Amino acid sequence: MAKPNTICDSRALDVSEMAFSPDGRYIATASLDNTVRVLEPTSNNKPVGCGSHQDGVVALKFSPNGEKIATASLDGNVRLWKMDAKGSISPLNLLEHTNYVVTLAFSPEGNYLATATAGGSVRVWDTNNFQEIKLQQYNEYVRAVSFSLDGKYLAIVGLNNKAQVWEWQTDKTMPLNNVVAVAFSSKDSKYLATADANGNAQVWDTTTFQVIKQVNLEAYPVAINFSPEGKYLLLLGSDKKAKLWEWEKQNTPQPLEHDRVVAFAFSSNSRKFIATANADSTIKIWNNNGRLIKDLPDNNNNSLVAIAFNPKDEKQLAVASADGIVKTRKWCNFIIGDWIL
Repeated sequence: MAKPNTICDSRALDVSEMAFSPDGRYIATASLDNTVRVLEPTSNNKPVGCGSHQDGVVALKFSPNGEKIATASLDGNVRLWKMDAKGSISPLNLLEHTNYVVTLAFSPEGNYLATATAGGSVRVWDTNNFQEIKLQQYNEYVRAVSFSLDGKYLAIVGLNNKAQVWEWQTDKTMPLNNVVAVAFSSKDSKYLATADANGNAQVWDTTTFQVIKQVNLEAYPVAINFSPEGKYLLLLGSDKKAKLWEWEKQNTPQPLEHDRVVAFAFSSNSRKFIATANADSTIKIWNNNGRLIKDLPDNNNNSLVAIAFNPKDEKQLAVASADGIVKTRKWCNFIIGDWIL
């Protein structure tokens, strides 16, 4: 825990990322007030751990086993933290970079960590000995990196509407022109979804790297992601309209009606639900067919920035707002088959 009279004694400001631990027992936040914090998702979100960087913390990820947290900071460093059974964190190792670190991702097994900087350096680190094992100079600001489920590929997305898939162990790359967002299928590594600056979404077969499905979104894409079983794609445009696409069956995505979405999350337990955080400070729950189930007021009147289901209890949601407040709430009491109470 932090020492008394430190920045950790006050509430977080400017939350940039939030995540549940894999076991659902804790929530971690990265904030532009230089802190990483761990909260217990109770009625008052009890703080149990805190640490700091020398500058704003812009990205945060739990390791797959939940024992480590990696944080990226504008101070040019990535810090690995060890989290104990009570949620307290302590510095484990510092991975130094030569530019602002803006995004990072663990491999699915947790053996590797990918980091990327504003200057375009993409590194892969061994999380057992903290050694850098691969470096690629992308030479553009990198805004997202993500591993495929088998850990073989690393997708890199830059601000120049260019992306690439890097088979990082062999240094083979496949350029993706005009692409602004990517996502690997969660079920396996067979599919890659991309969204381009012209408003098109594509699904690629990663064994052949051929486009097998394409649809126009009629808006500049902001985010794209597969549902946990890979059956659906959720697409968010700059017009704050979200569309759900059962891509193997449908030629046209289904819009989530009457909504202005700023962030979304899939449930990972039953895989039945989607949560959206909306521009009017409401939270909405949808089924995986795009039907609205619940409309929840946030009662905060502040911009929402992130939303997540508890991975072990999909009846519980966490939502973060720009003023640093993180709330958890039960959106229903029981889920019995298709009955929600």
